[in-house]
Amino acid sequence: MLNDWYRAVDAEIALLAGDRQVALDRARAIAGAGAGEQAVAAQLFSRGVAERVWAEAAALGGDAGAADEHMERSIALHESGGIHVQAARTRCRWALVCRARGDAARAFDLWRKACEQFAAQGCAYALADCERLWKAAGGGEGST
Repeated sequence: MLNDWYRAVDAEIALLAGDRQVALDRARAIAGAGAGEQAVAAQLFSRGVAERVWAEAAALGGDAGAADEHMERSIALHESGGIHVQAARTRCRWALVCRARGDAARAFDLWRKACEQFAAQGCAYALADCERLWKAAGGGEGST
């Protein structure tokens, strides 16, 4: 169980360090593992993180369709396991991806939904971080 989590976090670290290909390779390996099996909550967490990393790596490579598909999978996995803070984190990251590609309306809707989810979960730190990321990306339509 922890091995899956560590591998998912390794993929995210590679992405944040700017190593898109390593992040993509690791995310693909994790997201595909157990996909045909009935997933336990631990797998839902690691696969959800991996799908988010895969989506962001796809976006960096210019593949908007794959980015959207994997963001949707990430949210579905997290929500099916009741992992709402991670679903909100995916929405926040997806909002930034949409904003970067010029889809301001969709970006704002995703960002607003992420903020609402963070607030509903009482996750003040994650809410503040999402707002900070949004503002740093040029979002200025206010906060929830």
